[in-house]
Amino acid sequence: MSRASQQRFYSPPPYRGKTHARRRVPRFVPVALLILLVIAVILGLIASHLQQYMVYTAEGGTMVLPSDVSSSAPTASEPAPLLAGLDVAEETAAPAISAVDASRLRAVPISIDALIAGDAADLLSRSEGNALVVEMKDVSGTLYWNTALRYPGAEDDEPEEYEEPIPDISVSGRADAVEAALRACREADIYLIAEIHVFRDDALSSGTRRVNNLRVHEIDEDGDPRNYPYRDGDGHYWLNPVIPNLQEYYSNLAKELAALGFDELLLTDFCYPADWSDEDADRPEALTRFLSGFATELRDAAPTLRIDVEVEADALSQGQNRSTGQTISGFSSASDRFWCWTPPADSVPPFDEDQLASGVLVIGVDAFQGGLLSPAQALSTN
Repeated sequence: MSRASQQRFYSPPPYRGKTHARRRVPRFVPVALLILLVIAVILGLIASHLQQYMVYTAEGGTMVLPSDVSSSAPTASEPAPLLAGLDVAEETAAPAISAVDASRLRAVPISIDALIAGDAADLLSRSEGNALVVEMKDVSGTLYWNTALRYPGAEDDEPEEYEEPIPDISVSGRADAVEAALRACREADIYLIAEIHVFRDDALSSGTRRVNNLRVHEIDEDGDPRNYPYRDGDGHYWLNPVIPNLQEYYSNLAKELAALGFDELLLTDFCYPADWSDEDADRPEALTRFLSGFATELRDAAPTLRIDVEVEADALSQGQNRSTGQTISGFSSASDRFWCWTPPADSVPPFDEDQLASGVLVIGVDAFQGGLLSPAQALSTN
């Protein structure tokens, strides 16, 4: 046999090496995997069920179970629990306001015509306000409610200084309609602020009642003294804060306004006119004494009525204005709030952060349509 034939028919001997046997999986492994799968499914179902009880806030997530809700059900004075779920919207509407905590004040002036027409609620909604300012005594001295009072000094025996008996207080013919509109506001829980002009008063300081008026003392061209009632550039008369019975008169007016349901009283024109010339008058002392006596008498009769004073920008930034007689330190002990419609742009009010947070200052801000903001809101927008 040739070599080629030997190679063609050659077959190698069988391999006699060591063979590897097939390994078998232990019987407990499939059982363990099945158990883990069942546990995973159960945990997923539990997580899905508990998700409906999760409440998410800015501080994170919290689980509120039905037993927790039932054991701490909200009362009339407690807010309702947050809704469950991820889509939680922050409330941006104007907060409710009460006589106890009125620091977040956004007050909107309303005219007498709009008040009588029943536009109060609509005006607050459109202006995003939470309080109304109603001018209940204007610069003419007219009152917009029915009063039982008479002018100071109007007794049976008239003083000799008067040429004729003092008439009754000037009351608007729409007083009944105003009072009806105020009742509707109270029923709607609208926070009410009564604005009264104090020392600028044409009715009480003009005509036969000019004895109450600020006086101007001059020497005429003949060297003779002249004494005549003061009038400002707009032609309005101003009362003298030191005349007898004036403080009691305004305290009694404020008591009637409190009885009508007002929550705050805003005193405007509570100052001397800056251009009135009388160097002998201690204006800051006179106004501080007036406000202190006014507040003392009013606190006993209407303890929940807030007393506010409108101050000018100069008095606010510098602490006082001797020309007008306004002093922040002198007014602070007798008033609850200061108002400034046109605050100084480059001055810091003389109040600390706690006072501002408590609502001691109300500043007029152009960003708020025709109204006012609380101190924190106002200062942050200037």
